[in-house]
Amino acid sequence: MGIRPGKAEAALDGAIEVSLWAMIFVLPFSISLLEAFFLIALALWVIKRFIVYHQAGHFKKGMAGLISAFAPIKTELRLPLLVFVFMGFLSTLTSVSLILSLKGFFFKLMEWLLIYFIVAETINDRKKLNNLLVVIVVSMILIAVDALFQSVTGVDFIRHHGAFIQTKPIVVDAFNRISGPFKNPNDLAAWLLVMVPLALSLACFKKGRRPAKIGMWVLTCALVACLVLTYSRGAQIAAIVSLAIFGILKDRRFLVFIIVILLALFFISSRPARERMGSLTNSIVKMDDVSMSFRIILWREAAAIIKDYPVLGCGLNTYTVTAPRYQLDRETGYYPHNCYLQMAAEMGIAGLAVFIWIIISIFKNSLSALKKIDDSFYKTILLGLMIGLSGFLAHSFIDTDIYALQVGNLMWFVMGLISAARRIALADAGIRL
Repeated sequence: MGIRPGKAEAALDGAIEVSLWAMIFVLPFSISLLEAFFLIALALWVIKRFIVYHQAGHFKKGMAGLISAFAPIKTELRLPLLVFVFMGFLSTLTSVSLILSLKGFFFKLMEWLLIYFIVAETINDRKKLNNLLVVIVVSMILIAVDALFQSVTGVDFIRHHGAFIQTKPIVVDAFNRISGPFKNPNDLAAWLLVMVPLALSLACFKKGRRPAKIGMWVLTCALVACLVLTYSRGAQIAAIVSLAIFGILKDRRFLVFIIVILLALFFISSRPARERMGSLTNSIVKMDDVSMSFRIILWREAAAIIKDYPVLGCGLNTYTVTAPRYQLDRETGYYPHNCYLQMAAEMGIAGLAVFIWIIISIFKNSLSALKKIDDSFYKTILLGLMIGLSGFLAHSFIDTDIYALQVGNLMWFVMGLISAARRIALADAGIRL
């Protein structure tokens, strides 16, 4: 006897949920497993849609039924995301390299879109949201232990990566920067920018059990220590700003506590960390820091590309083949270390404008939901995810986060989780979307 449609749908939903657990867990240390679990989740989602919409009789309606069968779930981002994909399609058609842009369209842009919608659709009740959070916390613990182990031994125990030796630009003698299982410290820092506010938010959950709260505070401190040991000045500044916003939104009295902790971390950190942070004054005021000067050159190159391809850009996934023609320095001509300039260069100002629309929409709707819901669990999760996303987006002004495979996929996963948490919270509160 076959499985009834309702049971088949439930079984597929459960399998997709487990695939999402696996995706977020392996994301920091295995690109191949990340992609494999994404493909599994996608295949299961397609099968589920076929079963559900076949039973509803949509396929009898021809092409209209097929479109209806695979229409993405309605969220606050559905319209801007579909417009974003359309802008990516237009950018592909006018690209300087059609092959590279087609690759970028199907294996980057569409993957981002599908990750968002699959997460938003699958995580549809409190239990599923809580289960996914448990997996994320376990991942936090593993990566924190691994990164701190690397800071002591020089090698992480997951991928056996050696600590990144910082030799230039330097303000002191060469020193080690931890990267954990990631390939470089800045990727670990970007991941931590998302995880630290979420861990902190869970630590502040008023209804949490005392042992769990103590554990989350210990984990939060461990994650902050890892962030300090990445020696990523941009990420640390983004963290300070995002944690300040956290204090303002959560409890203004808590802001004072955050400032004290950050100052303490600065003064008890190692000499290289203090020197790196102190050199930021030169970067901003005098513009004589090597790292900052190098980025300014990269940004000027990106601006030149935008000037020549203002509307639709040079094409998705074509920055690395276009930038060498705009080189101002023999060591440049690659990524601009500013995701927004790269997006404007590849997708034009129009594409960047739509992306900004996406970001404004998710924050506007999430802040609105926070005002409407009373459940402290949902408030805790939404706030932590939103602050983490804001720090990540801030860091993307000076690095390649959005376009990096691992942490870039993390961003879209978190955005899908924010939309899911918002929908669940409003539904449980009896508020119509």
